[in-house]
Amino acid sequence: MDSRQSFKIAVGVAAALLICSLVAYRLLEPDPSAGYVTLPGFLVGVFVATIIAAAGGNAHDVDLMIVLVLTSLINFFCYLGLTYAVLLLWSKARKD
Repeated sequence: MDSRQSFKIAVGVAAALLICSLVAYRLLEPDPSAGYVTLPGFLVGVFVATIIAAAGGNAHDVDLMIVLVLTSLINFFCYLGLTYAVLLLWSKARKD
């Protein structure tokens, strides 16, 4: 398996993991810790969304949709990197 195929597979797996994380978040939403458990990048998303809201004039007016979009982007790229690294290591181990 070459790196292009590994990347395509990694994108698919990362998208599937992100969808599963968002579904789990939706199911656990009333729980205050749901975002931290299901979306590892939640803290970064909250931090960046707070900075964006502060730039708009009110740091306490953070929109949850912005938090979820930022968190989803961060998680997608983390999932993509981890999956791609695992696939590359796996393909190298198979060749040897």
